[in-house]
Amino acid sequence: MTPEPQYLTYAAILLAFGTIVALIMRRNVNLAQRYVKAGVFLDQITAGHDAATANAAAALTFSKNSTKDSNALAMQRASQLAIKLTKGEEIPLIQLAIKKGFKK
Repeated sequence: MTPEPQYLTYAAILLAFGTIVALIMRRNVNLAQRYVKAGVFLDQITAGHDAATANAAAALTFSKNSTKDSNALAMQRASQLAIKLTKGEEIPLIQLAIKKGFKK
């Protein structure tokens, strides 16, 4: 027995929809990680470190060598910085970090 063509159409639509949802979720995760890394970068700049050192610290966030606790602390600190510097907005925080030398 072969499935009716309309079932194949429904399956194709569901597959396409699932792929789109997965891509959107991945983009949101990448944006959230970039936001936190920008916060780490700005925190390092505020502490008096140069851009290279700040970028190195940001690169360690969400890496194989980071821990859940260090990532959670970085997320909390990024939120605090966003509230302080950009009224809690994520994209302006990333833009501010880029202006100061943050590497995407």
